[in-house]
Amino acid sequence: MSTGTWIDQSPAADRQQDGGASDVLLPRLDRLSRGFLALGISSLLLLSSLAMSGLGIHYVLPGGALPEKIHPGTYFILLAFVLFLCARGNPVLAMVELTRRHTTVLAMFWCTALAIVYILVRDGAEGTQPGLMLTETYVTAALATVMLLEAPESYRRRCFQLFLAIVLANTALAIFEALTQTRLTPYYNLASKGELVEKQFRPTALFGHPLENALITALFLMAFLGSYRRPLSKLAIVGFLVVGLLAEGGRTSMAVALMLTAVWAAVIAARSIRAGRASYRGVLVALLAGSVLPTALFAGAVLAGLGERILANLYWDDSANTRSMLFKVFDYISLEQLLFGMSNVAWEDIKLQAAINWGVVEVENFWIVVLAWLGAVVFSIYIAGLFSFVWSFWRRGGLATRLATILLIIVCSSNNSLAKKDKTLTAFAAFTITAAATVSARSRQTDI
Repeated sequence: MSTGTWIDQSPAADRQQDGGASDVLLPRLDRLSRGFLALGISSLLLLSSLAMSGLGIHYVLPGGALPEKIHPGTYFILLAFVLFLCARGNPVLAMVELTRRHTTVLAMFWCTALAIVYILVRDGAEGTQPGLMLTETYVTAALATVMLLEAPESYRRRCFQLFLAIVLANTALAIFEALTQTRLTPYYNLASKGELVEKQFRPTALFGHPLENALITALFLMAFLGSYRRPLSKLAIVGFLVVGLLAEGGRTSMAVALMLTAVWAAVIAARSIRAGRASYRGVLVALLAGSVLPTALFAGAVLAGLGERILANLYWDDSANTRSMLFKVFDYISLEQLLFGMSNVAWEDIKLQAAINWGVVEVENFWIVVLAWLGAVVFSIYIAGLFSFVWSFWRRGGLATRLATILLIIVCSSNNSLAKKDKTLTAFAAFTITAAATVSARSRQTDI
């Protein structure tokens, strides 16, 4: 059964598929770089901000030294990129060549770097928090993407198996936590400086915040649909991930993921029939994976007691109402601030006013938060870089990658995940690129 996905075939991989790129002058250094890259992405996934808060690390907690404010995974990825450049001789020339080869991806790196410089020059020390956010969320993703695209295909296949194991372990833990009403990682609340207590229990598992759990799981589900897997194995894993989404309690992520999975199944079945290579088994597996199985598992999981929050809030609740009110913050933003941005301190003051007058406790929209920090002038540059990065996946990706891109845009626009130190973009790139590498050579298409 065709998966309808793409395979990345970067210039480096074209020249030397399993032994590394021909422009590598120091192969051992390049292999060391790939080791740190895998370690960095795995660290971002496994070590959540909640876990670090529980360990007493001031990653998101107030206070602490600057080195604590940077995720260990970010350190590993930045080190990997330095080694990656040094392995190619002259780092400056290597960066120029990478920018030429991966212009749309690295556009986000350069645009974000410009935004960071702007914030630091304008705000000084007060710009540290937004600067760190932009580095960890956007710079890390761009650099990791380029290194994955330049890596041998065999390395990417191994990385996918690693990410599959991590996501399955997180899903299993989330389901266990939901059933037992216990957490491995404390659900830490910065406001009360203690564990958050909710009406409906939500697991934190390995990935941290329940909504972050759901988003990462949903992104992996989309990427996994495009990977090569035996039909029964694919059915089992898709079903397991769907149950995990229900347990994690992210309504938007689950709803969009289920809808896009059904779209994937319908498109794959239609393509197979139109091409005249459809088999009864292949079409049946696609339809089962996309609609029948998720629906059945959803019903079964509900009967087992999972998804309490989702079922209890299938209406316009306080969370949705807060999102509808968030545009009220513009009532407190001056024209100068709208054009040129404001410091994080000024932004917190505006949020406080909105909370007092309108009950807007948090601005759950990353577009608004980043616009407030940067101002419309620099925000336009930031948006150009982000759109270029996302467009590179959409333009050259196959069906599964495009569905993952749609999910990324919809879900991230409903929260502020991309306006804080976050692993979503890095996970999106890592999952889609490595999943594509599992597809057989016969079904290769053009890639980024």
